[in-house]
Amino acid sequence: MGMRFRDGILVVASVFVCISLLGCHAAPMTYSAADLQSAKTRARVAHLYWARNNVPARWEQRYRRVAIVDFSVEYVTAKIEVPGEQQPTFSPPAVAPAQIGIEFGGLFRKQSNYEPSLYQELADELHAMFTSELATRGFELLPAAEICGARAYQRLRTQERDDGSILQEFNLIGSDAGRVKQMVTYPATGYRIVSGAGQGDIEDVELALLDELGADVALRIHVRVGVYHGRASVERGSIIWVLARDVVGNLTAEKSLLSDELVVEAEGFVPIQGQACAVDSRKYLEALRQLFPPYISMAFESGGE
Repeated sequence: MGMRFRDGILVVASVFVCISLLGCHAAPMTYSAADLQSAKTRARVAHLYWARNNVPARWEQRYRRVAIVDFSVEYVTAKIEVPGEQQPTFSPPAVAPAQIGIEFGGLFRKQSNYEPSLYQELADELHAMFTSELATRGFELLPAAEICGARAYQRLRTQERDDGSILQEFNLIGSDAGRVKQMVTYPATGYRIVSGAGQGDIEDVELALLDELGADVALRIHVRVGVYHGRASVERGSIIWVLARDVVGNLTAEKSLLSDELVVEAEGFVPIQGQACAVDSRKYLEALRQLFPPYISMAFESGGE
């Protein structure tokens, strides 16, 4: 019995050695520590928070009429947080008994319990903040009803919400705010989650949508939010797909941002589910109202001059 226990400990230790060799993300910063209050500071560090993939710098100066095809919020409801400030970029599959016990026994698992009403309320607020940022930058926004009523839009596969998949439990890719194990997605009011196209690719449909609406650029936005170390988080993994007649690319969030204040109350440890926490809706909304505007503004500033 003693030998098996010792062997199990050695396996677990070996796993964490492997994780350390594979590398870790830099620890995310809180709003105050990141010092994002000024536009000058945000412009200087924007490239640390957002990466551009085939999207030209200052692209908003080239396009005016915008069709938002999808605006959704991904709520991380369960994740793995290993001890320490830095989280691994990759976790090997759980194959040894001791490792499986840690992975699926809930030892490092964090469960965030949101009030159901928060999902739609926050999605609508973040959408309002996002469109306000676009308007400030001179974009002309097409109404959601006009976009969703277009003939081309009907060729898209859409859904009202996404409650996630059991396959998320086998996710091995980590983030600076922990490794996602469960996630639910809610679109802002007036939108649906775009999951594919009936014929061809989503991009083909969006090109047809641009022609039909007389728009310059189509955007699909998925904002990922969660809780990390008890603080509200706008997270790495958020993405803005950008399509114009000469551009097919995206902006991807590379660094998470945390609230200054704690937004949860501990509910206790439950086997398999892990450490459960109740999210305080009022505190969470207040935190995201502070975090999201500077966070999303950096997506537009990440390309520099």
